[in-house]
Amino acid sequence: MQRQTTVEQEKELQKNNKRPPQPGKPPEKKSKSKRRRKSIAIAFLAVALLGIGTTSYFALQNAQPKTDELATLTVPADNQNLTVRIQASGTVRPIQSVNLSPKTAGRIAQLYVEQGDRVEDGQIIASMESDDLKAQVMQARARVERASAQLAQLRAGNRPQEIAQARARLEQARARV
Repeated sequence: MQRQTTVEQEKELQKNNKRPPQPGKPPEKKSKSKRRRKSIAIAFLAVALLGIGTTSYFALQNAQPKTDELATLTVPADNQNLTVRIQASGTVRPIQSVNLSPKTAGRIAQLYVEQGDRVEDGQIIASMESDDLKAQVMQARARVERASAQLAQLRAGNRPQEIAQARARLEQARARV
C-alpha cells in the first residue's frame, strides 16, 4: 500500500509539474529570483497598506468640523472681589524717601499721616506745639495796642497840665546848670 500511496503522490506531483524528493538528497531550494519577487511583493503590499491608512486618517480629520482651540479654552470673565494674602519677611525699602525738617524747632503736637501713606502737594502732614508762638503773638498784639494808643494820644495833642509840668522840669534843669 505504501507503494500505491507513493505512486499516487508521484502522479499528483506530475500534474503540478513538481518532482518528488529523491531519497538521500536534500530538497531543492527555491531560486533567488522567486524569493526576491516575493519580498518585493510583501514590501509593496506593506507600503500600499500604510499609504491607504494614512490617506484615510487625513481624510477623516479634514471631514470633521474644526473647533477653534482658543474658543474651547476661553471662558467669560466675571467681576469678583479677590482676597490676596501675602506673607513675607524681609526689609521693605522705599523707592523715594523724604526727610521733613520744619523751619522752627519744636515738638509735634499731632501727626495726620502714617508712615508709608501717599501725600499730595500742600497736604498738612503734622502740627507742631504752638504755646511759644501763641505767647509771642499775644505780646505782639499788646505792643500794637500800646503803639496805637500812643498814636491816638499824639493826634489828640498835649493837655495843659502836661505842658505846665514840662515847663517846670525845663526851669529846674536850667537852674541846675
